[in-house]
Amino acid sequence: MHHGRQTKSFPLLEELRQQITERTGCNLAVAVCLYYPNGQESLGFHSDLPAFGSTDLIASISMGAQREFLIRSKTPPHKHYNITLENGSLLLMGKGFQNDYEHAIAKGDNTIGPRFNISFRRFGNSKT
Repeated sequence: MHHGRQTKSFPLLEELRQQITERTGCNLAVAVCLYYPNGQESLGFHSDLPAFGSTDLIASISMGAQREFLIRSKTPPHKHYNITLENGSLLLMGKGFQNDYEHAIAKGDNTIGPRFNISFRRFGNSKT
């Protein structure tokens, strides 16, 4: 739906969304895609804002080159975690994650190949 008009979905994107909905029981209606052409492209520490709706569940799929996903707590003691996101990885950020943690994609070697990340989120305040 865009400006009140029904829009055509992409079959692969819709299939991924349906599989995540089945696994999580949540209707994640918004997809945000980020492209990292090489290892020098990164994303600094941040928490996702509720621009589209609730951030109680964000499902993130990685496609392409392996990258390091960094997590740090917002409050002391500042705990740090690293997760290697491989091609086809599904990462779920659940309720409270955006309030308690920040996350980032680390910079890497320029020889690292391209990567796409698709994050699925809720739209509005729907709990399902």
